[in-house]
Amino acid sequence: MRRRDGPSGCLPALVVVPLRAARRVTGRAPTRHEIGRGLALRGRIWDGIADLAFNGVVVAGVDGRVAAVGPGDAVALPDGLQVIDCVWIGPGVTDAHVHLATTATSGHDEMRAGLVAVRDLGSPVERLAHWRMAAPIVVAGAGPRVTGAVDPRPDLRTDLCTDRAGREVFAREPVGRGLGVRSWTYRSSLRRGTASRTASGIYAPGRNAAGRNTQDWDALDGEAVAVVDSPAAARRLVASLVADGVDLIKVCVEGVDGTEGGVSSGRAPLHQSDLGAVVDAAHAAGLAVTAHALTVRAVEMALRAGVDELAHVPLEPLPEEVVERIAAAGVAVVSTLQCHAGVGPAPARNAALLHRAGVPLIYGTDAGGASSRPPGVDPRELDRLAYAGLGRLGALRAATSGAARAAGFDGQRPSGRIEVGAFAALVGLPADPLVEPAAWRHPTVVVNGHRLIGA
Repeated sequence: MRRRDGPSGCLPALVVVPLRAARRVTGRAPTRHEIGRGLALRGRIWDGIADLAFNGVVVAGVDGRVAAVGPGDAVALPDGLQVIDCVWIGPGVTDAHVHLATTATSGHDEMRAGLVAVRDLGSPVERLAHWRMAAPIVVAGAGPRVTGAVDPRPDLRTDLCTDRAGREVFAREPVGRGLGVRSWTYRSSLRRGTASRTASGIYAPGRNAAGRNTQDWDALDGEAVAVVDSPAAARRLVASLVADGVDLIKVCVEGVDGTEGGVSSGRAPLHQSDLGAVVDAAHAAGLAVTAHALTVRAVEMALRAGVDELAHVPLEPLPEEVVERIAAAGVAVVSTLQCHAGVGPAPARNAALLHRAGVPLIYGTDAGGASSRPPGVDPRELDRLAYAGLGRLGALRAATSGAARAAGFDGQRPSGRIEVGAFAALVGLPADPLVEPAAWRHPTVVVNGHRLIGA
């Protein structure tokens, strides 16, 4: 493992052999099994509550909960109980912003790399339901991203070309925007006229994937988009998503690349009245709303509508009055700083201002969306949170107890804490991550309820 300067020039990025390749090189294949009669992890423990770690033992019981935790001489271990020695033991990490549709494995890769829970913000409800049943980690999700109708404005240049993999794409570049982000829409995912191509996973107008009467649903490269064009349609859509069992609602106040025209998905941003209708209907049903809002204008729209969370730290510099409004509204913000490292210093500055104002910053990577990285905990994201003013301990709290309380989770499974009776979501590492964050790349052992992955 070696270091080099990160894309922003302000942080060290890690050059790491991919996990599967690393196992081929080392010849060590992690095992997966149930914890059986329980097990004990022995080492230096950070319980997610205190500031300091202590030398001790934590016992995961047969019920998948923490049976005991404390100094080694204060915890009696039953005869024959499996004991695993680790340098550092702490709560597992929750990633509050992923896209399972494009990163989907069996879930074991995510758990093997230290994740015990993820929150998907843009996948078909069928895939979300499958992951909830099959994955060894906790999965919450929003179902499809909610956007506005197709934007007819002729202010976008569109050219047919190929991407690096040789696939035919439409390169759409917004005119007059200052973010410098170029977006790609795969030709196979584009709609033609008003008809939908059900063979490619795009559903006909007026019916969703489950056949209920709602609005138009698209599957864009495996991800889902729900389109609304009126407050009434917004309320019907939310009712359908509630019936589908989603944990929260995600709205796109602008295009996924920060443009008002929605160029990445061919969709327009939600109109203010439609956005307000989505938020009101979601709150009436007991669901929170997270907003994709990268520009100042989009953030202001989201605040007017009463959203509960921003799915990213915005990319445009936030005026102090907007930061104060975010703090006063109690709106949390998901970090996703590493995936936006190449757009300039504004995201890092915004994160520092938000933290200073008391806005909760939640660990999230956008894995499978803008982020391209191996599954699991990203030490670079933790470093960027630390440099925003949280420090490494604060960044770790944002990734454990902070993320476990994010909208869509119950704060109990996992809780981001190690205490007797809590759900056993534990990670044992070969080094102290407060000293060497790269230790997250190769955990010694990960326990999630009844599930165990160890080397």
